[in-house]
Amino acid sequence: MNEPPGTGGTMHDSSGKNRDGTIGNLVTTGVVDGNFKGYQFTAGPKDIDRLVVVDSPALNAYRNVFKVFLRLKTTTKEQNIIQKGQANTTGGSWKIEMDADGHVVCTFRGARGRGAVGSRGDLANDKWHGITCIRRATEVVMIVDGGIPRKDPGRTGNIDNNADLTIGGKKSCTAPNVSCQYYTGLLDRIAIRRR
Repeated sequence: MNEPPGTGGTMHDSSGKNRDGTIGNLVTTGVVDGNFKGYQFTAGPKDIDRLVVVDSPALNAYRNVFKVFLRLKTTTKEQNIIQKGQANTTGGSWKIEMDADGHVVCTFRGARGRGAVGSRGDLANDKWHGITCIRRATEVVMIVDGGIPRKDPGRTGNIDNNADLTIGGKKSCTAPNVSCQYYTGLLDRIAIRRR
C-alpha cells in the first residue's frame, strides 16, 4: 500500500505474485501519518468506489495455515476492514472487522464450522495497531500489537469461494438486509500468507 498520492488506479502486490487490486476512486493513496504511509478510507456514499477489490483465488484459506496481518488507525466502530466472501457465500469466508465496541474480530467460516476471536480492548482509539489473524487446523488466533495471543479452539475446515477480496467494506450490500459497513480510517499494510 505504498502507491503515491492520488486516487484510483492499481494496488500493487509487493510479493511479486501479481495479485494486484483495483483502488476505488474514493480511496486516497499516499497518505502519511507519523511513521506510516497508506490509504485513507473516508465516509461517503454507499458506493463500490470506496473499496479496494482483488480478484484472486489464491487468497482463499483452503485447508492451509492462513495468516493475515494488517495495520490500521481509526476512530470509527462497527465496520468491515477486509474480507473474502460474506456470511452466506458458498464455500465459506474469512474477514477482519470491528464491532460496535471497537473490538477487532477475526472470523473464519469453513466446511467444518466457524471460528472467531476478538481483541480485548477498544482499538478505535485513533492510534496505529498491528493485527494478526491466523487460522490453523484446530484454532483461530489473534495477536494485537505483538501481545499475548487470543485463541478460539475448533476446526473450521476448507474455505474456498469465488468471491473477490474486498478491502474497506462489503462488495454486495443491500440495506436494510445487508449493511455495507464501509471502513473509515487509515490502512498502511496488509500481508496475506498461506502455507
